[in-house]
Amino acid sequence: MKVYMLNCENTAAILPEKIEDYRKVDFKGKKLGHTWKPIKMKKVEENEMKDALDLSFQVPVVSQKAADIMKDNLENDVEFLELNVENNKYYAMNIVNVIDALDEENSVFDTLPGGIRFFFEKYAFLKNKIKDEKIFKIKEEKRSKVFVTEEFKNNIENANLEGFEFIKVWES
Repeated sequence: MKVYMLNCENTAAILPEKIEDYRKVDFKGKKLGHTWKPIKMKKVEENEMKDALDLSFQVPVVSQKAADIMKDNLENDVEFLELNVENNKYYAMNIVNVIDALDEENSVFDTLPGGIRFFFEKYAFLKNKIKDEKIFKIKEEKRSKVFVTEEFKNNIENANLEGFEFIKVWES
């Protein structure tokens, strides 16, 4: 089994047009769909608009095409929240599947007083906790890193979606 960190590759970077909207895209693993209103975004790098866009805060942003392909398989794990990127409809992926799957004995990280883990140098996961997962966050980093398994990666690659990068972080 392999786990990858989801990232964007050579694609346009975007940010909210209004400062007050920055907090709205600081997702923490909680559902927001019932109160969500589309946010206007602006490009801050002139790279090409692809199926995945780079939004700070480690929030995956995907095209309508990508969202349509993913929605059925991820309905309990992800909310697709509408964004307006220069008059194009994109979706911020709010990953609500936050699990307690970190193998602390085999991971390498720093710890703050109070037990807060940060600056991960090496990830290891509890195989029994992720065996049925496609996309998830870990409770230690629910505001940042998004992890995916081989099944998710293969689905994206088989659909020829552009702009996704998969960084292998663990293999059992």
